[in-house]
Amino acid sequence: ELVNFLTKTLNQWVTSGGDEAYIDAEKWQNCGTDKTLEDMRGRKCYFGLDLSSGGGLTSIALVFPLDNDSAYIWSKSYMPERRLQEHIQTDDVPYQMWTRQGLLTLTSGLYGIKTDYKRIMADIKEIISAYELEVLGVGYARHNIEGILADMEEIFPCNLTDIRQSARTLNDATVDFQLSVKAGLIEYDKRNQLLTWSMLNAVTVSNSFGEIKIDKTTAKNRIDPCDAVIDAWKLYMTNKKEEKQPDAEALLEEWL
Repeated sequence: ELVNFLTKTLNQWVTSGGDEAYIDAEKWQNCGTDKTLEDMRGRKCYFGLDLSSGGGLTSIALVFPLDNDSAYIWSKSYMPERRLQEHIQTDDVPYQMWTRQGLLTLTSGLYGIKTDYKRIMADIKEIISAYELEVLGVGYARHNIEGILADMEEIFPCNLTDIRQSARTLNDATVDFQLSVKAGLIEYDKRNQLLTWSMLNAVTVSNSFGEIKIDKTTAKNRIDPCDAVIDAWKLYMTNKKEEKQPDAEALLEEWL
């Protein structure tokens, strides 16, 4: 209750006192910029997708590589329109305001009750075309994806990667993104409070090997935009490592 009062009434940033908080609020705030998706027009990016299981929050994220190992993060979410009031009450956040700001799109298909994947895919296609983006890779979680895989293959002329949502699979990307925020290598639109809310909701959980992934503390603390970012970040980080690997044949030829 105190955190809600400080953040929503007094508009103050609050750093979680728990050791398991994923992102430091102050470090994340320092990464905020005035850049928008328009500033990324024509650039290459990695795409992350986190689908809801029914009528919850579905989120997409784009990771744009910038100079000096930095990256710009862009995110948007979707929700069935007839589930809006329900989620406003359960999640206690201003979804209506985020809708007016363009951070959240309400879908009316499937009677406005279930997640309208077709509408979301059409919107994604429009965004990529409107901003002339080149998507280098798509990362997604397996659940609920079967019905739209064909649509995704049509939209994205690149590799679609099923990212297993386990600590072993996500550990490197989760840690690398966390460290990138601490180092100030992340940029995002500081007006995207939905993304910020998601980032600050995330905590870390670990397996028996000490590998971590993100989770949420309660059902109302949604982390879907953060999940989408991590999926895209895994592809970005993997590709960056591959680009830095020396070409063995070229090195041998040069030595000879």
